[in-house]
Amino acid sequence: MHYTCCLFAKTWQAQTFRRGGKAKDSAVAISVTMTDSAYQQAILLLDKATAIDSNYYRAYHNKMGFQMKLKQYDSALVTSNNLIRIRPAAPDIYFTCGVIYEKGQDTISSKKYFQKAQLLYDNILDTMSVTNRSHDILAMNRAIGRIMLGDEKEGNRQLQQLVATTANAAIKEEAASYINKNKRELLNIY
Repeated sequence: MHYTCCLFAKTWQAQTFRRGGKAKDSAVAISVTMTDSAYQQAILLLDKATAIDSNYYRAYHNKMGFQMKLKQYDSALVTSNNLIRIRPAAPDIYFTCGVIYEKGQDTISSKKYFQKAQLLYDNILDTMSVTNRSHDILAMNRAIGRIMLGDEKEGNRQLQQLVATTANAAIKEEAASYINKNKRELLNIY
């Protein structure tokens, strides 16, 4: 998730001319200050972007991240519904919903979302080449999802395997930082 957010931050500049893009780009630029006030301003600008284009995935995705930073979990769930509407096969959104529900102590709903994410991760990774640039981030998130579902042994095995095989130094470092962390420790990171 952290790596994914960094990718979005790096690619937002390429989206400038998309309808609503200027409001979204301004929101990301404002959020760089990382204060609650900046996140609130960014959310307002992202609302303007999504009012122009209700299918603007990156704007909703950034908005959900800012809402989570502000611990606005109910609002983040509403935003996640738009993300699921736009990309119903995106496992990271289901994973994030699982995290939100878990933080809200709704373990029944969190389990449902983590299981859906696992199914989607498995379906994608089963047919994806290991050379695909998205493979390692998806594999890392799947492994973390296993831990969230209570299968720490398998999640840690997958993380260790990823660390041993990936050529991506950033993924290697991040995946290694998650090894032997339990569910609570991982939730504190998110």
